[in-house]
Amino acid sequence: MMPQLQFRDAFWCRDFTAHTGYEVLLQRLLDGRKMCKDVEELLRQRAQAEERYGKELVQIARKAGGQTEINSLRASFECLKQQMENVGSSHIQLALALREELRGLEEFRERQKEQRKKYEAVMDRVHKSKLSLYKKAMDSKKSYEQKCRDADDAEQVFERISTNGPQKQVEKSQNKAKQCKDAALEAERVYRQNVEQLEKVRGEWEQEHRTACEAFQLQEFDRLTILRNALWVHCNQLSLQCVKDDELYEEVRLTLEGCSVEADIDSFIQARSTGAEPPAPVSFQNYYDREVTPAAGSPSTQPSCGMIKRFSGLLHGSPKASAVGASAEFRRVEHQRRGRPGGHPGRGGRLVDSGAQRAARLRPWLLPGEALRGGAPPTTLLSPRPHWARMGSEGAPPMVLAAPCAVSAPGIKECVALSLVCRVPFTLRPSRPSV
Repeated sequence: MMPQLQFRDAFWCRDFTAHTGYEVLLQRLLDGRKMCKDVEELLRQRAQAEERYGKELVQIARKAGGQTEINSLRASFECLKQQMENVGSSHIQLALALREELRGLEEFRERQKEQRKKYEAVMDRVHKSKLSLYKKAMDSKKSYEQKCRDADDAEQVFERISTNGPQKQVEKSQNKAKQCKDAALEAERVYRQNVEQLEKVRGEWEQEHRTACEAFQLQEFDRLTILRNALWVHCNQLSLQCVKDDELYEEVRLTLEGCSVEADIDSFIQARSTGAEPPAPVSFQNYYDREVTPAAGSPSTQPSCGMIKRFSGLLHGSPKASAVGASAEFRRVEHQRRGRPGGHPGRGGRLVDSGAQRAARLRPWLLPGEALRGGAPPTTLLSPRPHWARMGSEGAPPMVLAAPCAVSAPGIKECVALSLVCRVPFTLRPSRPSV
């Protein structure tokens, strides 16, 4: 197994003034911080999506109808709505859990930021001190080297003049050489002092760099561990949510297994049945199609045509039918007609008409009419309401019943009967009010 690599052993630079290794590590931490933000954004958007999805499911479940269904299918549908609402609630809870995980990542990222800032401040300070002392040491080195060269030149001049030169120049050259040598010694002392200070700062910087590398490696280790665990937990949460959804939908499937189509149909039939037999067919009934019974001497008609059955004997001269009040009234009206020729109506509310005086039985529904100008007098049949209707024709005048809405059924029956007896056309039509 290979030994674990360390930041402190891999991020140095041979250039004394360069900080490439530290900058690479710092950039890695900044990239890791951005990665944390990306994961946080993913969790934030997923939480928002889960919350929206959960709320939509709850809203759909609550707005769903199904009240028109009955029995087992309705129970299954109600179970589906309830479980759908439960699924929506669980997704809302998942959104809350994701937001809690999100807050943990944000707090971790902020803690790492504070730690990194501390090391950045220390490293910036030692970097500035190291660079400043390095520059000072390099300047003192240049001064020292120049002083040394000046001292060497002065010593060479003194040696050359001291053999053949005058005494005065020899002394002057000797003093200059001594001064240059003293200046070189002073420059050497300053240069040495600056180098010692630089070495001290360099040692401090190296130690801080190692410490920062170790701290940065620990931060990177923690960040990778936290993000890995966060993504793992996120996947577990989603998988657990799928399991919860399946468990809730399994309840619906169990309810659907108990749903019986035949039982629902039978229940509907038992609760809403309207009858076991269809209506009888409607047959055609001819008004003039009658059969006469020889024994009774009266016609046999359809049961629904009661009005024809009641008065049809009048047409065939039935003794039973001739005993009704219409025959007596007919004789009285006929006698009145013979006593009053001309066929005009009387004043006592009796109807006198040259074409249909036999309609006296309709007195409760009749009012006296007026003769049309230039034509035969009509027969006027009116309802108790004060409406008038008239109609005349050549020959036998027709009987006209003007009844917008107020004539009773007995009146209509009497009109039909007398129309058949008198053989006068009978018409039912609305009339206009009298002005």
